[in-house]
Amino acid sequence: MSTLDLSNSPLLLSSEQAAKALNVSTKTLREFVKAGDIAFVPRGKGTTKPRLGFHMDDINDFIKSRRNRACPSTSMPKVRSTNTTSKSTVVAFSDLQRLGISKKPKR
Repeated sequence: MSTLDLSNSPLLLSSEQAAKALNVSTKTLREFVKAGDIAFVPRGKGTTKPRLGFHMDDINDFIKSRRNRACPSTSMPKVRSTNTTSKSTVVAFSDLQRLGISKKPKR
């Protein structure tokens, strides 16, 4: 993923524009903001629903910080083995019917 150059763009991008530039949803962008992964500029004085602005330098820095050169593993995950043993015995359903255990208890 290369850095973005929007020389004709406004100084601050809206959340929708920044999400589009990063190819993510606005919800994902808000999660990045909440985690402190991407810098933003508060636009306006609203506190209940703040409007966020994003500078292209901050978006490019975010892209650079997320760049990964390691190849993800293609091997299959190993199946975990368990060492638990049960002391219960297996009983056939028909045996329970013959014994009358399957009836509902009276209240």
